[in-house]
Amino acid sequence: MSLSGRKIFWLLLIVITLSACKQEPMIKLSKENQMKIEKKQAENKETQLDQINNKKANTSDQVVIDPNSWIKEGEDVNYNLENFLPYNANQVKILSNGKTSYVEYMDQTSQQMQVRETLADEKTIELYRWNTEVIELYGKFEKEHRFTNYLKNSIEANQLEKGLIILQSPLKVGTEWLYDGNIPSKIVGLYKEVNIGDQIYQEVIEVVTQFEEGERHQLFAANKGIIAQWQENKEEYYLAESITDNVMLVSKMDWYMPQSSTEEPFIQKETVDFAWQTNDTLATAFQRFYYDNQWITPEIQVVDIYESNGIAHLNFSSGVVASLNRHPAGEKAVAIAMMVNIADYYSVNQVSLEVFGNGMLLNAISYPPNGIHQIDPKWVKQEDSSNTQTPLSSEELTLE
Repeated sequence: MSLSGRKIFWLLLIVITLSACKQEPMIKLSKENQMKIEKKQAENKETQLDQINNKKANTSDQVVIDPNSWIKEGEDVNYNLENFLPYNANQVKILSNGKTSYVEYMDQTSQQMQVRETLADEKTIELYRWNTEVIELYGKFEKEHRFTNYLKNSIEANQLEKGLIILQSPLKVGTEWLYDGNIPSKIVGLYKEVNIGDQIYQEVIEVVTQFEEGERHQLFAANKGIIAQWQENKEEYYLAESITDNVMLVSKMDWYMPQSSTEEPFIQKETVDFAWQTNDTLATAFQRFYYDNQWITPEIQVVDIYESNGIAHLNFSSGVVASLNRHPAGEKAVAIAMMVNIADYYSVNQVSLEVFGNGMLLNAISYPPNGIHQIDPKWVKQEDSSNTQTPLSSEELTLE
């Protein structure tokens, strides 16, 4: 056999040997072990199917965020910053994480707003300010008391070491700024139309902030504020489930109501509706309640409500005493209800009833020393006599 013939012979032998090895396994399993492996494979397959089904069940109600379906704006478009405030006056926003938010006060002159957020038992106040260049969150703290204007008062227990820049002009793709002085934020998208779930929004800005734990995405819609937020490497996200404009907030709260009785107690705690709109003062909100419940007649005004040195002041226009007497429960019961409710609101035990700043002279209750009434526990049922809880503690809201 020639040299070339021997090479061909050995090559054929190697090919035949490799083919035989591929067809015949090197390790032969006993029948018992083979059955164990097949059983384990079946169990693993079943587990994988369960995991897939569970994942489908958990995500079936989730909204898909798909930027590829959004309609982009033209490159030369530049939005107006004031149209993208995080929240708007007389607007209630309910998010998918259960948080409810609304503006309590908005001062267009100083360009500031005060937002109240509630999530379960957590109640937070956020303060924002803006100009032609930036929108900034400059205050955040927890507060039980509602209806206090912190835009005109000092900030207590501010949780922010420095202001956080939410948006910065010009509102176009590529604009960058430092969120807290260190962390970069950037506008990455302007969209003519965005659809999320069954909601469609016009004029939307997408902002990305570069946190160490992952990029945070936020969507701001014109005249709707923040409508979505999600963060990479985290499953948590929230969307605006509902945004309702031009509403009157109606809070469910405990309030002492006058009873048509000549004997003590003259008042009784009931759950009632208390209405509020952005930029209501405490006086206008209480006045609305007094009107709605016929404690005073429409020609009477609540001039002012405030607390000073542990004394709650309730100041009316003239004619209020005659107005109180028109209520079926009578002057005494209505006056006591007014005093107990305002004392509970400020967590004090002394109240001054006034007419244009002067002491109010009631017919059924003697004028007290210096015009300061002391809250009498006999006025209410014994179990309701504590003044440690404000009656305005509920955050259950309805809309009108």
